[in-house]
Amino acid sequence: MGHNIYQDYITDEVWQFAITFELLHTMALIHDDIIDEADKRHNVATIHHYINKEHTNIPRRIAE
Repeated sequence: MGHNIYQDYITDEVWQFAITFELLHTMALIHDDIIDEADKRHNVATIHHYINKEHTNIPRRIAE
């Protein structure tokens, strides 16, 4: 909705900031799941749990 309202004002710098912020947020969620040793987030397998389950040849420390 915000994009539709302000689409004429969105510059490459705004896109770069938005992408950077999303990547930082994703990293924080993954880090939180690893620290909490969570198997699921919102009833979906966490990334480190998924890697450990689907790729048994990869050591746990690599997935984390």
